[in-house]
Amino acid sequence: QVYLLYLDQFQKCPVPNTPETEEQFTNMLKHMILERSSIPHAIAQGIDAWRTTLRNQKCYNDDDDDDDDVCEQERLQSLEDALYRFFTARVGLRFLTQHHIMSSPKRLESRQENSMDGVNDEDFFLGCIQTNCQPVHEVKKVVEYVQKQTQDYYDGLCPEIQIVDTTQQRDLEEKCAMSFSECNFTYVPHHLRYMVGELLKNSCRATVKRYIEKGSKGTIPPIKIVVVKGKEDVTIKIADRGGGIPRSKMSKIWKFAHSTAASDENETDFGVDEFTGAKIRGFGLPLARIYARYLGGELTLKSLEGYGVDAYLHLPRLGDACESLPLQVQFSPSNLNSNPPRRAVGSMN
Repeated sequence: QVYLLYLDQFQKCPVPNTPETEEQFTNMLKHMILERSSIPHAIAQGIDAWRTTLRNQKCYNDDDDDDDDVCEQERLQSLEDALYRFFTARVGLRFLTQHHIMSSPKRLESRQENSMDGVNDEDFFLGCIQTNCQPVHEVKKVVEYVQKQTQDYYDGLCPEIQIVDTTQQRDLEEKCAMSFSECNFTYVPHHLRYMVGELLKNSCRATVKRYIEKGSKGTIPPIKIVVVKGKEDVTIKIADRGGGIPRSKMSKIWKFAHSTAASDENETDFGVDEFTGAKIRGFGLPLARIYARYLGGELTLKSLEGYGVDAYLHLPRLGDACESLPLQVQFSPSNLNSNPPRRAVGSMN
C-alpha cells in the first residue's frame, strides 16, 4: 500500500523542468523522507509476531525435532538476508533523495538570507556530502545528545565520555605533504552521527546497568572515544567497561529485532531509533553496519566478557570507495536504468 501510494504521488507530480515544478517535486520528496517510520515499524511488528508464533509452537510441541530446528534456522537466515538487502537498498534510495532535497536552490537562498541577517552557520553545506567533514566535531554533537538521553532515562546517571582527538596532528602532517583538498575527509555527516550514536547509546546503557547491578558504589567507569585519521580511513574507536558480551551471543547482535535494550525503553526517547524515528528495538546495530558498509567502510565489535566492548568504526574517504551493494540489490529492477533509449546522433530513424 505504501509503495502504491508513493507511485501515485510520482505519477501525479509534474516533470521537474522549471523552477516551479522543481520546487513541487522537492516538496513531494520531503514528505516521503519525513515519513520514515511506517515501513520499518511494520517490518519490526511482523518479525515480533512471527517469533512469538514460533515460541508458542515450541511450547505446545513437546517433541524435540532436529529437522524442524534446522528448517527454522534456515527460515530465520533467509529473513535476515532479505532484510539486509532491503535496508541496504533503502539507505541508498534515501541517500539520493536527501541529497536532492539538501541541494535545493531554495535552501541556498535561505542560507544567503540568514547570512545577510548576521547568522553564521559553519555547519552549512549543500547536499548530503560534506567535502571537509570534521569527525571530532560530529562526535561531540552525538556525545552531547546521548549524554542528555542517558541522564533523562537513568535519573541523572551517565558515564563520563572522554574524546581523544588525534586528527589535528594528522591534518598538520598531511597539509605539509599534500594539497588541502587531498587531506580532506569527505563523508556524509548524518550517516556518521547515526552510527556513532547507536554505538555510544549501547555503551552508555551497558555501563550504567553494570554500575547499578554492582550496587552503585564508586564512580561510573568512563567511556573513551578515540578518533584517528589515517591515509585511507578515519577510524573511531568506542571503548566501554559495561561488562562485555559472551562470545556465544556475539553473532546475535547483528540480527534484526535482537536488542540489548530493556522493554520499557520503548516508551522513552532513549528507545528511539534515529534511522526510522520510531521506537523500534533491535534495528540499531544491524543498520549501523549497513550504513558503514554502504560507503565502503566496516563496523566491528571486540568483546572482553566481564570487562567491556571495543567498537571499531572504519570510514573510508569518499572518492577512494564507492557504494557497496549486495549483488541481488545491484541487479534488482530498482537498480536498472529506466530512462528511454536515446537515438544515436545522425540517425535517420
